[in-house]
Amino acid sequence: MMNRLLSLPSIGLLIAALDIASSCAADWPGWRGPNRDGISRETGWITEWPKNGPEVLWRARIGLGFSGFAIKDNRLYTLGHREGTDTVYCFDSRTGDEVWSFEYESRPYARGAEGGPTSTPMVTPNHVYTFSRIGYLLCLDRLTGK
Repeated sequence: MMNRLLSLPSIGLLIAALDIASSCAADWPGWRGPNRDGISRETGWITEWPKNGPEVLWRARIGLGFSGFAIKDNRLYTLGHREGTDTVYCFDSRTGDEVWSFEYESRPYARGAEGGPTSTPMVTPNHVYTFSRIGYLLCLDRLTGK
């Protein structure tokens, strides 16, 4: 199975957009955002991209998967799959530094997609919830990953 770099240009755009939005950017705690409508209520976005696109601030290799991203208090949460293991990642959204990760055994269930996680983490003030393709429901401490 081929590992993927999920920080392709779209991820770079997301990270660049986060930087552009300012330090008081709103949280995006789960799939489709705070109101589950996919609409950002932030203002001040640039209306024209630079010729080569916005600057990519950081990249991370997280493996195969189709997970979305959740953001709370400058921490970005997502999932990936490598060699029989799914991983929940927490990154500092400003620097790209990995804050913590949590791994669990999982096969790359290929029904309907190439494999790997397909859900978006849900973040609350104290916890991160994830649901794997093979039915694992996880509740992790948002700050430590335990």
